[in-house]
Amino acid sequence: MAILSKELSTKEMVPVCRQIAMAYEAGIPIIDVLEKVGDQQSGTTMKRVLRTMSDELRHGSTLAEACKNQEGYLQPLFVNLLANGEASGKLD
Repeated sequence: MAILSKELSTKEMVPVCRQIAMAYEAGIPIIDVLEKVGDQQSGTTMKRVLRTMSDELRHGSTLAEACKNQEGYLQPLFVNLLANGEASGKLD
């Protein structure tokens, strides 16, 4: 990650991904998961990214599309992994 990059670091992403995965596995709809986990974030960038993704899902985007639209913040590998998981039906 470059010093002036707006990309979220792995250190920021790992705990958030764990929270999202646990809530999703518990059967909470992904839109609600993104909103609730986003609301718990102290960092404004992470909060904004998750809220934007949730809003996009509410308006009919797929998770892959919502992630792709946040590509400046999310690492390309992460975006591709989510897109592949969603396409294969094995998101968890």
